[in-house]
Amino acid sequence: MRQSYPHRNQIKIVPNCVDLTEYENFHTTPIPQRMIFTGSFRYEPNYQAMRWFVDQVFPAVLSNFPDVQLIITGDPAGKDFSMFPNVTQTGMVDDIRPWVAQSWISLSPIHLGGGTRLKILEAMGLKSAVVSTSKGAEGLDLQAGEHYLVGDSPQKFADAVCRLLGEPDLREQLVAKAYQRVAEKYDWTQQAPSILNILDQITTN
Repeated sequence: MRQSYPHRNQIKIVPNCVDLTEYENFHTTPIPQRMIFTGSFRYEPNYQAMRWFVDQVFPAVLSNFPDVQLIITGDPAGKDFSMFPNVTQTGMVDDIRPWVAQSWISLSPIHLGGGTRLKILEAMGLKSAVVSTSKGAEGLDLQAGEHYLVGDSPQKFADAVCRLLGEPDLREQLVAKAYQRVAEKYDWTQQAPSILNILDQITTN
């Protein structure tokens, strides 16, 4: 006898989220002209992203904002960026949250790999403005120009960074809308009831 499973073909998707309560004590006034990239270089897409940025994007940014500083955190995996001007490579840090919260811009110049970029949600939760490639923001229900700025070519990425460095009001608008978006859709406290409801359906059918 063929048995019917009413929920068999139903697919429920729960997005990756962050816990905004973990960021509340780290909101601060960001340091103008400080940018950050977070991620281990043991993950090749992270290393490729930074090589692309410092080689093809950063020179154009420096030509317009010569005092801008780039902070790179995470396991360097033997890959040294200290020879590049205005770049500081911290290695592993005890807590990434204050570093991100103090940064005017968080970078996600990713071109390879897959999965949700939690670093973008984390940056938005810490109220750091985000510049990303389309690939970097892939899988996130965010709108370019409303929640972050996007650039897929070196020139467009540099232009987006320069806009945020030169237009504080634009940055504040993006930060506010991005934080609200994360609070509504990507905060675990908002998603918990949905998860519990799914589990309840599974266990009762």
